[in-house]
Amino acid sequence: NLVADKDMTAEELKALVRRAVGVKDLSIEAASAKSALTASEQRFREVVQTAPDAIIVADGDGRILSWNSAAERLFGYAAEEVLGRYLTILMPERYRADHLRALERVRTTGDFRLRGKIVTMHGLHKDGHEFPIEMSLSSWVSDGRRFHCGIVRDVTAWKEAEAKLLRQQIEQQVLLDLIPA
Repeated sequence: NLVADKDMTAEELKALVRRAVGVKDLSIEAASAKSALTASEQRFREVVQTAPDAIIVADGDGRILSWNSAAERLFGYAAEEVLGRYLTILMPERYRADHLRALERVRTTGDFRLRGKIVTMHGLHKDGHEFPIEMSLSSWVSDGRRFHCGIVRDVTAWKEAEAKLLRQQIEQQVLLDLIPA
């Protein structure tokens, strides 16, 4: 609503109109930016949900905030069973103390030593069985809050193939050792 006071000069009225048009232009730009951001978030969610590897996001205390469908398949938990729970439910007992110490170190010093490295360890399935995993980790601060993300891959088949190859090499060496020189 633009109401001009009868004592306004023509220049003041022009300035008022220019400000009103500028505000309207900013409003249109903001709506366009919001729409683009929403579309970008939807694309990101789709990529995360359809990724073949588990993607898990946790807060600085290690509480799970995001859990994709690959994480459901890998660990056996539906999202509603793990959201808000601590990451330690996904790891065998022998890893938990080190994990908690690392979270504390990152929280107090910001020292995140595993960024950009692939970590090999074991995951803990809902049914209690352990399985070998490879994991890459990242961490960031947004609005003063720390977040962590792990991209996790089950390497059971790779480990089994590696063990089979080693057994075959040993068997071949035994056979070669039996042949007289």
